[in-house]
Amino acid sequence: MRVTRLLYRLLLFLWPSRVRREHGHELEALFMSCLQTARRRHGALGYVRAWLRGLTDVLVSAPGAHREEWRTRRRGTNALISGLSDALRDARFAIRTWTRQRSFTLTVLATLVVCLGGNTVIFSIVRSVLLKPLPIAGADRLVLVSNLYPKFGFASAGPGIVATSVPDYFDRRREIRSFAEQALYRRASLTLGVPDGVERVNALRATPSFYRLLGATAYAGRVIAEEDGEQGNAARIVLSYTFWQRRYGGDPAIVGRDIRLDGTPYRVVGILAREFAYLWDDIDLWLPAAFNADQQSDASRHSNNWVMIARLAPGASVEQAQREIDALNARNDQRLPQFRTLIRDGSYRTSVVPLQKEVVRDVRATLYLLWAGALFVLLVGGVNLVNLFLMRSAGRWRVATGCSRSTCATTATTSSTR
Repeated sequence: MRVTRLLYRLLLFLWPSRVRREHGHELEALFMSCLQTARRRHGALGYVRAWLRGLTDVLVSAPGAHREEWRTRRRGTNALISGLSDALRDARFAIRTWTRQRSFTLTVLATLVVCLGGNTVIFSIVRSVLLKPLPIAGADRLVLVSNLYPKFGFASAGPGIVATSVPDYFDRRREIRSFAEQALYRRASLTLGVPDGVERVNALRATPSFYRLLGATAYAGRVIAEEDGEQGNAARIVLSYTFWQRRYGGDPAIVGRDIRLDGTPYRVVGILAREFAYLWDDIDLWLPAAFNADQQSDASRHSNNWVMIARLAPGASVEQAQREIDALNARNDQRLPQFRTLIRDGSYRTSVVPLQKEVVRDVRATLYLLWAGALFVLLVGGVNLVNLFLMRSAGRWRVATGCSRSTCATTATTSSTR
């Protein structure tokens, strides 16, 4: 029986693939049942006759099935060709109509260009400024921590505005568990001594943790290390890749040499990687920040001369970090009564805000307003176009004798452009 079943399966390949796929098992089961019945009733002779009938049925019916399959495919192809022909005819008709009615066509195109072009431009700006993440790894986990004094007119800060003191930074490093890493930095403008005179350069002085927080790597040499942030070791400097190429022509021998900033020698320890970026692309030099005992003491508690950023720990949220800092501030308020008048009069508080939100704070409302205006212009333009089409086609609707519903609908749609 296995041989018989295998032979019949080979015969099934004479049928179209669709028939084999949908009815192959049924045909095989029916044929095997007929063979068994013929053998049981008529013996070996009946078995042979049943085989011959099955073979004849396949040889006769399979070609007819192939013809029917071909006709079905041809009808589908003809319908597709007919549909494409109708679409091309309607397109030619619409194009001829548009070329005859140039003023109408130009009005429609101008409206679409103004509405869609304006929205495209505004959305591109909104996306690049508000929606696109900062060019920093894990930028969505970075926060800006700022000491604010609303009653003194200092109700908000920013990534370029100093708003944190050194003692607060060290307190938060010890006690805030919601931060995986914290850093202080501030911009500076320094005088670089060069062979042909001097040059003003932009620098950023930051704690060594700043480079770990941002995942900075070096193209040559190394980045600022933890020991560079200690008193007596701070005369180290790292060059930006762009500045290294511009000022020193990409000479790797500059690593290990001294350069003079404001008359003080600094040892170049590395070149930052080309792809390293923070918020500004005009920083030429990166220096370590080191603090003496007086700067770390409570006497400097409200001397907010630095910007503080932090990276949230895994699983931590901005709200959780805010609660921990509020609790730390309350403990310091109890421990340091000499600052209570300042805290009360200035309504002192500390804010923890996502860095990206703070970066775009000043332009967010303006950009959203522009975007809303562009969408309103698009809406007005769309309504005007609809009214224009309806007015032009209002007197052209008629009952077309002898046409199908689909043909009438297509003709009415294309004629609406005339």
